[in-house]
Amino acid sequence: MTQDTDLETQARANAAYSAAGQFSPDCIQAQAAQLVAGRLEDIAETVRHLDVQETINEVSSFARRNPVAFLGATALAGFAATRFLKTTTPQTTSDDADGDVLTQTRSEARYAAS
Repeated sequence: MTQDTDLETQARANAAYSAAGQFSPDCIQAQAAQLVAGRLEDIAETVRHLDVQETINEVSSFARRNPVAFLGATALAGFAATRFLKTTTPQTTSDDADGDVLTQTRSEARYAAS
């Protein structure tokens, strides 16, 4: 799993470098893309050398030292994950889902009234 994450993060860094190449080198967009690409490469490098048990120990230690900050960070991560999932999951509109049931209910009511 960490290898997949590493490869995906490195691909994103490469895409950011490619995007930076589309702008003139001195413009702010190119500099921002370069910065993002560099950060993504740092993350990919961290993932490559990630020791899962050591990470768990560090997170546990941080949670014990700073419980309020830890709870705040997990809540923020939960909100971010929910927001991400809402934007990536196709949804049916409430009109479609409720409309069929409502139409069916009205039809059944008319039939029962006759």
